[in-house]
Formats: sequence, C-alpha cells, structure tokens
Amino acid sequence: MTLLPKLVDDRGRPVTGQGRPTRADALAAGVDKATVESAIGHPVRDAALYGGLMGLSFGGVPSLGFALLSVLPAVLAWPLIVAIVACIVLLAFRLVRGARKHLKPSGWLSMGLCPGCAYRLTDIEPEEDECRVCPECGGAWKMEDATHGP
Repeated sequence: MTLLPKLVDDRGRPVTGQGRPTRADALAAGVDKATVESAIGHPVRDAALYGGLMGLSFGGVPSLGFALLSVLPAVLAWPLIVAIVACIVLLAFRLVRGARKHLKPSGWLSMGLCPGCAYRLTDIEPEEDECRVCPECGGAWKMEDATHGP
C-alpha cells in the first residue's frame, strides 16, 4: 500500500514503475540544483518542518497558554493564544502545499524529465497527439517547452 496518489499520464493511463523519482534522480539526470529546487522543492525538509510545527502546536502552545493564563488576565491571554495557533496553522498549510510540490508532473516536465521515472524526455520526438512516450515507464507526457534542462 502506498500513501502517494496514483500517477496518471496525459493520455489518462496509470503510470507504473519503481516508485516516484526523487531529487537525486533529477540531479543524476544532469539538471542543476537551482532548477530542481524551483521545480520540485525539497519535500523531506518541508515534511520535517511540518512535523516540527505540529509538535510545537500540540506540545508547546498548551504549555504557553497555561503560562500566559497564569501571568496575564484571561482577556489578554486568550487572543494571544488564538493568534499563535492561527500562525502555526497557516505555516503548516503552506508547508504541506510545498511538500506536495514534488508530486505534480508539471515540475518534472519543466525540467524535461518524466514524472514517473526521471528519464530525459527532451531527446524523444513527440507523437501525433504531442505526447512524448517514456521508454522506461511507458508514461505519455505533453511538454509545453522542451528546451528546459541541459
């Protein structure tokens, strides 16, 4: 069982393979580090930050709330606690969105790589429907501009 959503190519067929490609696969394909960072982000770092924020919100915020309630009047402490929780929740949503960036095919295609296996698609001629079919995983992808990447 996998937690990742099923990858479907531009022809509507599921892509099967060894699993999703990683940043290391993109770097091994010759894409420079800055392009990889802008296209797919850094999902492991983002997931770790998200976990830290959730730990802080469930462990640190209640402790801070009790400390504030013991020092400040409740009229001042509760709005402060609510503001802190709101900031943590907003940061967590932003991190979740960034952590899922590597799952979107558009980031991989912008680097000229197959989203299913990180095979270089820029060297493959498009078929009649403008899809480039990956010889490794069989995924068919439409690339807007195949000039990106090395």
